[in-house]
This record gives sequence, structure tokens and C-alpha cells, in this order.
Amino acid sequence: MEITQEIIDEFRVVYPEFSNTIDFTDAQINRALCKGDRETLSNRWGAYADCTLKQDGLFSFGAHWLILRLRQTNIVNGGGTPGAIAPTTSKTVGDESESFGVATAQNLTESGEAALASTSYGQEFMRLRRRAGMGAVAV
Repeated sequence: MEITQEIIDEFRVVYPEFSNTIDFTDAQINRALCKGDRETLSNRWGAYADCTLKQDGLFSFGAHWLILRLRQTNIVNGGGTPGAIAPTTSKTVGDESESFGVATAQNLTESGEAALASTSYGQEFMRLRRRAGMGAVAV
């Protein structure tokens, strides 16, 4: 589907936290929504229109992707190197120990789910995906 300026504007209305056009340009939102469109291609999502499952899925995935990009940008701007998203698997407060899960060939689906679960937008997308009858998606 073509991501028009009208769709970008609708995205900014639904998610006003992305209205800052310096941090979230129209081009970035367009790219995020293109990715969201590919994630919601199945007929089970229905056709795109205002207040539809397709729009909700498209927008929630796009918002998730934008937040991941912002996190990566902030890491790079701070002099770091972005890495894979890995959920915390254990944490110790005394002496500050923390362990992270690492994606392997055997758990790519789980790591993809962990990546989605890392933002509230991704969690919303997973809820909508289940509602669309899609379940977890194999990577």
C-alpha cells in the first residue's frame, strides 16, 4: 500500500508522541509505516481505513520500529555501538549484576518476540496480531 501524507498525519494524530518533526521526520515515519505494512499484509488484517485492525497494526508496528531506531540513534550519539535487543534474564541489585539473553539460531522466533515485547507499541502489535489470528510469526 502507498503510505501517503494523509496516513502519516493520521499516525501523528493517533500517536501524538511522534508529532516532533525533528526527532520523527515524515520520511522516518513513512519508512516505519512501510515496514508496518509488510507486517500486516495478510488478508486477516483487513483493508486499511480509519479505526480498523489494519490501521491499528500498521501504526503500532511503525511506532515500535521508530522507538527502536531512536534507541539505536541515542546509543550511537552517546559514542556506543548498537547491539541486538536482549531481554534481561536475571538481575541482582546488591553489587549491580545483570544478565541478558542472547539470540541463537534455535530461538530466533523467541528473540523476535522479545524485540516486539521491548516496547509498549510492540506489545500492542502482538496483541493485535493474535486478534488477527496470526499468532507468533517465525523469523
